[in-house]
Amino acid sequence: MTSHFIKSTIIILRSKDRAQCLKEILLSKGYKVIIEPIISIYSYDYVPIDFNKVDAIMFTSVNSVKILKSNVNKKAIKNIKTYCVGDITEKWAKKSGFNCVRTSAYSGATLEKAIIKNSKNFKKEIIIFGGEKIAHNPIPAFKKAGIDCRRIILYKTIPIKNLSDSCKGSLINKNVSHIIFYSPYIAEVFDKMTKEYSLKDVTAVCLGENTNRILKKNKWKKVLTINNVKPKSFANSIMGG
Repeated sequence: MTSHFIKSTIIILRSKDRAQCLKEILLSKGYKVIIEPIISIYSYDYVPIDFNKVDAIMFTSVNSVKILKSNVNKKAIKNIKTYCVGDITEKWAKKSGFNCVRTSAYSGATLEKAIIKNSKNFKKEIIIFGGEKIAHNPIPAFKKAGIDCRRIILYKTIPIKNLSDSCKGSLINKNVSHIIFYSPYIAEVFDKMTKEYSLKDVTAVCLGENTNRILKKNKWKKVLTINNVKPKSFANSIMGG
C-alpha cells in the first residue's frame, strides 16, 4: 500500500456550508475528509443603507450574504446587480433573493476585473460587503477605474480555542496528507494553533499568493497554490499532486 493511501485524510479549514461541496468531491475519490472551521463569526450591528444610491453589490463571503439577507427587504435589492466571489457565495446569494450577475471570474482578482469591465453604465456606487479580513481588496483597482465604491464590514472573525478531537487525532497520528487554506488569516491562525504538531510531510493547499507567502514564512515545506476558488480546482490539484 502506498503512502498516498496511508495518508488519505484531508483537512478543510472552512465553515461546513462552504466546504461541503469540496468534501463530497474528495469523498467520491476515496479520501477521508475533516471539515475544521477554526474561526467563529460575530456580526456587527447593521446600519441601514439607501439602496437607491447603489448600482451594484459585491459579496466576498457567504457570511456577508447571510447577514445582509437578514437585515434588508428583498424588494430593496432585487434589481441591484450582485457579484459574488465563488460559486458557493453566488448560490447563497441567489437563494436569498439577490440579482446575481454571472461572470467567468474564478477568484476575487478576476471578479474585480469583470466588474470593472461591466461598470461602464454605473452612475452610482458599488458596495463591497464582507468581514474585517479580506483576501483580495478591489478598492484600489475600482478607484483607478473611476468607480465610486466603498467597503462595508458586516462581521469580525475570532479564532476558536481548540481543534476538534478528530482533527487533533489525525494530526497526532500523522494520517493527514493535505490541509486546505482559503486565506492568509486562516493560515496565521492555524499556525498558532498547531505549534506542537509535526506537519513537515503535510501538503498545504492554499488559495492565492498572499496565503502562500504566509505559509512559507511559517516554514511549511510543501505548498500547493491554487488561484481558482472553485471546489473542482482544489480537488484536481490535490489528486494531481
